Amino acid sequence: MKSKKSFSFRWVVLVLAIFIFAGSGTLYWYISSLSKKLVQMTALQAGSRVSKMLAEFRTLYTSEVVERVRPLGIEVTHDYLNKPGAIPLPATFSMELGKRIGGNELGVKTRLYSNYPFPWRKLESSQDDFERQALAYLSGHPDESFYRLEDFQGQRSLRYVTADRMRESCVACHNTHPDSPKRDWKVGDVRGALEVVIPLEAAVNQSKEGLRGTAFMVSFLAALTLAGFILVIMTLRKYSKVERQVLEQRIFQSEKMAAIGQLAGGVAHEINNPLGVILGFSQNLAKRIQPGDPFELPLKSIEREAIRCKNLVQELLTFSRVGKTEKESLDPKEAIESALSLVQAQTNVKKVMLAKELSDVPRIEANRTQIQQIIVNLCNNAIDAMPQGGRLTVCLKPVKSESRDWVEIQIQDTGQGIPPEIHSTIFNPFFTTKEIGKGTGLGLSLVHEIVENHQGRIFFDTETGKGTTFHVLLPILQG
Repeated sequence: MKSKKSFSFRWVVLVLAIFIFAGSGTLYWYISSLSKKLVQMTALQAGSRVSKMLAEFRTLYTSEVVERVRPLGIEVTHDYLNKPGAIPLPATFSMELGKRIGGNELGVKTRLYSNYPFPWRKLESSQDDFERQALAYLSGHPDESFYRLEDFQGQRSLRYVTADRMRESCVACHNTHPDSPKRDWKVGDVRGALEVVIPLEAAVNQSKEGLRGTAFMVSFLAALTLAGFILVIMTLRKYSKVERQVLEQRIFQSEKMAAIGQLAGGVAHEINNPLGVILGFSQNLAKRIQPGDPFELPLKSIEREAIRCKNLVQELLTFSRVGKTEKESLDPKEAIESALSLVQAQTNVKKVMLAKELSDVPRIEANRTQIQQIIVNLCNNAIDAMPQGGRLTVCLKPVKSESRDWVEIQIQDTGQGIPPEIHSTIFNPFFTTKEIGKGTGLGLSLVHEIVENHQGRIFFDTETGKGTTFHVLLPILQG
């Protein structure tokens, strides 16, 4: 009989172990998938931005430089380096700019190619299978983009291509140039393709580094849960049969509820609860022990890793919803209040005083989740800018600017301010001044994208040693 009970006990433990670790594995896989989608989505947005920037630059250079100097007799040629006083063609100058962009630490590459290259660009216009497919697709769909994730020059990259269409100012030149391979161009024809290559290796590696900490924490929590179940079952075996049956019914009910909670669709955000408990106990114990105590370093390590894991899960959950663009009539004050409830815990831990100055304002047409993403991202950045504590002020008020009525959201901190040398780059994807493992460089880039998608404005004021204020303007709902 005793052997049978022992076998039954081992069987229960085995089933629980399989169930708990399977649930933990599912959770880790889900978070990993969100991380990959986030990296890919951000790379796609970056490719689109670089492509639009080069296209706008080329248009601006053509209209404001080339068209102004030609009447003065200044030669515009691809061979401008060998001709004193000459300036480059728009396409040549655009590619030079693309090479400069590719020379930065992000490793972004750009390329312009065509089925009808000028003689001096035939070598540059040689195409691989992807580029030939891109040209074929864009010839029939010039207003769309063509992209693919693949290994490019030894590393995983996003290749993003848009059509290079013939502009009115270029038709005459291309149809009359003695070296032009095609003389019947019309406005809007697809003359080639502009490709932007975004390497994903750095972002993927950074994501994997964060996920390793998540895997450790999930495994630790799973083991802790299993140990708790084993302890409960062993305790139950000491009671009488009647008491054991009653307690077993309760524990099995508890197991069912725990299983539902772990395997439900929204299980990812629930990991913040056990993390909060671990973080709270570790911080409480850390305050009670004396300096030099043997447990001081382990407790600090637990606290640090718990905070990093909690931030990673929250970030993945927040930026995974960027693609949802459904808009509704929205009360900004209510949305901000809801978002600030997520920020409150961080301000308490970081000794930051949160002040709210929220006026009643007209409704706006916006996506609730994305507006809350703006608040959470800007507030988290403000908190990080005050490592010694400070004051975080969130304001909401109606304003009038550019002859329009807006709702203005202000996020103000009392940190050290933003250095002048990075003012022009803080909205770039993957740009961050934080240490490795403490930031992905995605927050401000996605905030900027969301504001633009809402036809809004975003800018900031900063003063060294006094702090920074971000201003977000969103149009008031008309009618």
